[in-house]
Amino acid sequence: MVGLKLFWNSVSQNTFWMLGNGKRINFLCDNWIQQNIASTLNILESYQQHLQALVANFISKNRWNLPSWFVQKAPILATDIQNTAIPFVPTRDFPVWKPSDSRTLSFRQAFDFLYFANNAIPWAKMIWRPCIPSAKMLVFWHYI
Repeated sequence: MVGLKLFWNSVSQNTFWMLGNGKRINFLCDNWIQQNIASTLNILESYQQHLQALVANFISKNRWNLPSWFVQKAPILATDIQNTAIPFVPTRDFPVWKPSDSRTLSFRQAFDFLYFANNAIPWAKMIWRPCIPSAKMLVFWHYI
């Protein structure tokens, strides 16, 4: 049985968080402003597992409350964050699956995405059959 860990990069690259109350979203490590802040700031992956600040920690009275050092060190990211709308009525954060039209991830969509992405059949093997004698293969290719 293959675990999710093998596919985690693919899953995380195709998922982003829709902001609600910010209590389920890791501020630096989750993809919630169309990018992963930790990766953008070149924070090593080995350190990222220790970063625990939630988006909710940076919202006060329905406004962004970013530390001044963050605004100075990463002004473009700070602007992106400040331009992110905070819902008037705090709702639960939820992950959004980019490849889906419904923006939700079903088990079937996950299976299809992971299975077909990793089991692509080379086109040549589909049409180059061993049952066709090699003497007739040239004629076969001529008609294609």
